[in-house]
Amino acid sequence: MKKVQAAATTKVEGSKNIEVQESIGANGNKVYKVGLKDKITLGNEANKKIDLDGETGIAKIGDQIIMDGKTGDTSLGKVKINGKDGTVDGLTNKNWDSDKIVSGRAATEDQLKIVDNKIKKVEDKIKNVGNAVNKGLSFEGDTGSTNKKLGETLKITGDNKNITTSVKDGKLKIKLNKEIKVEKIITEKLVLKNKDNISIDIAKTLEEHTRKINKGLNFKGNHGNTNKKLGDTMSIKGKDGVLVEDVESKYDKETNHRIDKIDEKMHRGFANAVAMSTIEFMEIGINGNWNKSSNCWSSYWYLQRKASSGSWGSGSTKSKY
Repeated sequence: MKKVQAAATTKVEGSKNIEVQESIGANGNKVYKVGLKDKITLGNEANKKIDLDGETGIAKIGDQIIMDGKTGDTSLGKVKINGKDGTVDGLTNKNWDSDKIVSGRAATEDQLKIVDNKIKKVEDKIKNVGNAVNKGLSFEGDTGSTNKKLGETLKITGDNKNITTSVKDGKLKIKLNKEIKVEKIITEKLVLKNKDNISIDIAKTLEEHTRKINKGLNFKGNHGNTNKKLGDTMSIKGKDGVLVEDVESKYDKETNHRIDKIDEKMHRGFANAVAMSTIEFMEIGINGNWNKSSNCWSSYWYLQRKASSGSWGSGSTKSKY
């Protein structure tokens, strides 16, 4: 009987995570209450098991995930979520490469800082450009100055005498007139080109001819030699055994020879330069003396006329002394 009674009895036992509470019902019968424990563990391997603590509110999944139901803090491997402050730490995507992005991935403050620095540099450049633009461009001349902003017009003009300006097809042209008028030209070297395209260095030409003129003329007689410069006076006298005509002939021949050489070079462009220069030429008078002339041009043509005629006298080919 006892054996039959024992076989008819049901026994309820708890386990690691389940507990059984036994009580007596109203009719005197046994009541079994089965439920989960406040702390349960699923699994046995440390890196895989799940621990749920109903008393502390902490859940652990493996060895990488910890969630605190009370504070909201969550640890997901390297990533830490602060439930109270609402922040996420431990993200490793700190660098920024606009050519290598992962769509949908959250950005870190480090990445945002990199982008912000780039934006700030662009803002600074824009600000600097703006400041430079607002300064405009300043132009200074030998006298006076002006400042022009973007959109304003700077007028470039000539002098209404020798220089003119024009704009055509987007090009500014500054032109020197074919005929110019100035009060004075100061230069270390002046080269002119004639109609035959031959260049003449005026300063060098003047220097060469001035040097030749300064050498004067050498005269040789039966009783000695002499040299006379322009402006000097030479007295030619007859003497026993010396004919005035002979001396005069040598004088004329030597003088004409020198003048012909000067005349030949003057024809290549020097005549004009001499006419405009301040060099004083000497004019030979009918009495054989050298007198200063106030006009270089007339002096040149006088010398040329005398050299061509072979006469230094007045009205005849030979002078009487």
